[in-house]
Amino acid sequence: NAMLFQYYRKVFTFITHFFPDAKAAIVLDEDVALSPDFFSYMSQVIPVLLRDRTLYCATAYGSLSKPELHPQRDKIRRGETLIGWGYAIKMSTIRKALGMWPVTLAVVATYDAWLYARVVEDMECIFP
Repeated sequence: NAMLFQYYRKVFTFITHFFPDAKAAIVLDEDVALSPDFFSYMSQVIPVLLRDRTLYCATAYGSLSKPELHPQRDKIRRGETLIGWGYAIKMSTIRKALGMWPVTLAVVATYDAWLYARVVEDMECIFP
């Protein structure tokens, strides 16, 4: 949806304007219900995100983190994945995205798919 695509451009612009010194930001979709351990999880993975130059985000949602695939619940994983609905993203990635963000799109894309395909290159995401 083109309107949603541009909405997230405004969200990222808001973040950089009002929190210019932040190293990362947590972004939540408006209809996300948070688990009780969301902020605890983020407080543990954001330092890892900031130390590792090959990471661009830490998401609390992992389509690849099904219990039957990964029975160890005390481990985080990393990989090439979209950001999901509740995530932390490096401010450097936000600024890079804003510098590349098209005003209009020839093809309708979701912002997260565009971010993944056009901005983050070989970087990965941490997920549960």
